[in-house]
Amino acid sequence: MKKAIKRDTNTLKEALRDLNRYDLRDYLKILGHEPLGTSGHATYYRSPFDIHGKDYMIVNHYNNAFLDLHRNAKGKLTDFACALFDVSPEKLCKNIAFYRLHELMSEESPA
Repeated sequence: MKKAIKRDTNTLKEALRDLNRYDLRDYLKILGHEPLGTSGHATYYRSPFDIHGKDYMIVNHYNNAFLDLHRNAKGKLTDFACALFDVSPEKLCKNIAFYRLHELMSEESPA
C-alpha cells in the first residue's frame, strides 16, 4: 500500500510537493486523456481546456510539468489539477478522492 498524504500533519506546501512527485502522464491517463504522440522528452495531448480540440498540451518528461498552449498555462501535476477542476490547492488536497488523485497514489510510487 502506498503512503497517503497525511493531511493532519503535513503542511499544504508539503502535500503539494508530495503530489507533484507522481507522473503527470499517469494522472492524465487516469482521467481518460490519451497522448497524441511522443517526441524526445515530450508527450503531446489535446488541450483539455480547449472545447474545440485544436490546441495542444505538452508534458515534459524531464521536469514532469505541463504547458497548455490554449490557456497558456503551465506547471506541475497539482497546478494542472487545480486548473482543470477550477479549485484551490487547499480544496484539491482536502478531497484527493474526488479529483481521482488517490488512484494515482495507489498505482505506483512517486518518481
